[in-house]
Amino acid sequence: MKVLSIKEPYASLIKNKVKHYETRSYDTKYRGEIFIHASLGKDETSLGKIEACDELWKIVGKVLPGYIICKANLVDSICMDDEFINEVKKNPWEYKSGYYKPGRYAWKLENVEVIKPIKAKGNLGLWNYYSLEEVMNLLSDIKYGYMNNAGNVCYSFDTFDDDYVLQSYKDMLKTKTGVCFDQVELERHYLYNRDITSYFICYYGEFLQSHTFLVVKENNKYIWFEHAWEKYEGIHKYDSLDELLNDVKNNFMNEYNILDKDKILLKSYSKPKSGINLSEYFKWVENK
Repeated sequence: MKVLSIKEPYASLIKNKVKHYETRSYDTKYRGEIFIHASLGKDETSLGKIEACDELWKIVGKVLPGYIICKANLVDSICMDDEFINEVKKNPWEYKSGYYKPGRYAWKLENVEVIKPIKAKGNLGLWNYYSLEEVMNLLSDIKYGYMNNAGNVCYSFDTFDDDYVLQSYKDMLKTKTGVCFDQVELERHYLYNRDITSYFICYYGEFLQSHTFLVVKENNKYIWFEHAWEKYEGIHKYDSLDELLNDVKNNFMNEYNILDKDKILLKSYSKPKSGINLSEYFKWVENK
């Protein structure tokens, strides 16, 4: 689903069916259904028109910055000329809620529908919002393997410790192959606008075993999003983060017959740099 991030009060003016054109300096060829996202920033001056902005804020009511608040159909992108601008001026609210100047563009929105708010971080321009089910489907053709330091795809792990390199999401879209370390980065790419955290679990005992996975917080639920670990592939929902992490830990211990839970490290980590080797990767997730 395409999404358009718009500052308040303009996003809510669209939701309330007061504003029917989103004015931009550039054209778009996209036509179809879009989500309207109320970005975290807000316009205090209405493009320099302070009095107009005060009027607009009075009619929007409660706003939800940081949420997708409605959907609409983007049906046209009109290059403004004097005739079009004069027509828009007949609707004072429409004219006050946009920046109208010859050569700019008015993106025409129709069939606005209020939806249950969806928390999202937003982005510039039109961006993609994927449901968790859509992302799982996008990962369906990813095989378990890795890319070595020569750029070759490997499905045998005999030399994994020596020649593994972490792929970027762009690499993975080409190779269609990755271990859990790589797959988390592709999942991060698709879900970057969500409330997500990557986690690392590792057993440091008579053998070394590790796994990484993504946690998504959505609608007061914590979701274990798992694709690489085939046995637990799926979208698993929990009422609390502790419940989720304990379940992953217990499954991990059972899978590898681990008895000493004190030798397990389970922690969150931030996005690593692609192209690093296995040793560098472990240093990153352990230290960060």
